[in-house]
Amino acid sequence: MSHREQYKGIVSGILSGDSMIIRFIDPQIVAIQNVCLEHLIAPKYGKTDGNIRDEPHAYESWNFLRNLCIGQPVLVSPPTNKSTLTRTHPAFGKMPVIFTRVSLRSRNNADVGLICVEAGWVRIRSPRNRDSYVNSLLAGEASAKSKKIGIWRPNGFIRPLPVHYEANDLLAIGEFNAVVETVINGTTVALFLIPHHEHIIFQIAACRSPSAKRDNSAQFGSEARQFTVKNFLHRSTKVRLCSANREGLFMGTILDRSDRAIRNLIAEGLAR
Repeated sequence: MSHREQYKGIVSGILSGDSMIIRFIDPQIVAIQNVCLEHLIAPKYGKTDGNIRDEPHAYESWNFLRNLCIGQPVLVSPPTNKSTLTRTHPAFGKMPVIFTRVSLRSRNNADVGLICVEAGWVRIRSPRNRDSYVNSLLAGEASAKSKKIGIWRPNGFIRPLPVHYEANDLLAIGEFNAVVETVINGTTVALFLIPHHEHIIFQIAACRSPSAKRDNSAQFGSEARQFTVKNFLHRSTKVRLCSANREGLFMGTILDRSDRAIRNLIAEGLAR
């Protein structure tokens, strides 16, 4: 990012309450970047297997930013300081990491960092210099602290990952709200079932896309996976679990409007 005007992008993933993956529209810059909110830090978001546990409030902080931004058009300010940091994500590969400000276009270009501070889901890193923006963040943090909201509440929620379950118990319940944790191929995703955060592999019944191997040996496999990443990653959905095999793979149907994306996947010739 070399020139000073803001860049247009779409929020394609949420890594924590202060960090997102943005797919940029401007062809002059790296298309996928990990954008961290300038001056801010959120509780550490843990790993699916529980080897790295959530810090208190981490899930709620992540979920606040997810509900606020996922799939939304944003404006990103060029960072004031260059960074050589990179981060690797299974859906996007190696990405540059930058620290800057993000504005949410659907909210009249409101500053995302300030929204998160005022809601209490992030805290401020010790700023080297004070300017009008930092002062507004500090005022928002002071307000959230006084109201004891967000991370300033005691006894922050920690997901008990991994959550153990019996497949038959989940099948007996049948329908769940869920959040897509990752995308395996165009018609297979990993889900967190809400509210207890069981982590399952879910294949959409009655359709199948090519496997998405790293060597791209399956024709259209990577294209199908990226289509589903754009439409499902970190999105909320509702599913019905219909069956499960011995390996723990669940099959079922999507019950909400996100099913349209799968119909479009088929229409584009990326699934049968």
